[in-house]
Amino acid sequence: REHADAQYRVVKDVNGQELEEIAQMHLAHGEKLEQLFTFTLREPGENQKVSLLLYREGREEPYRSLHLWITVLPGRQWSASPTPSPAEE
Repeated sequence: REHADAQYRVVKDVNGQELEEIAQMHLAHGEKLEQLFTFTLREPGENQKVSLLLYREGREEPYRSLHLWITVLPGRQWSASPTPSPAEE
């Protein structure tokens, strides 16, 4: 939708602390990318905010964002990944 080539990066952020860049991509005009991301939260806590932040090249503020609130119980590790749609099963 940019009507031009664009460079992006995706950053995973947990509870307001930027943890890691998880992807970089270059998209040509009209090109679309769908990609699955898997992550693990190792610290227990209720309503931990996990954000996936999309940045455009040269910008300091996120262009788009996705926020998830996840509870991790003590003594357990939970992994989160998207549930496949019925068409993918």
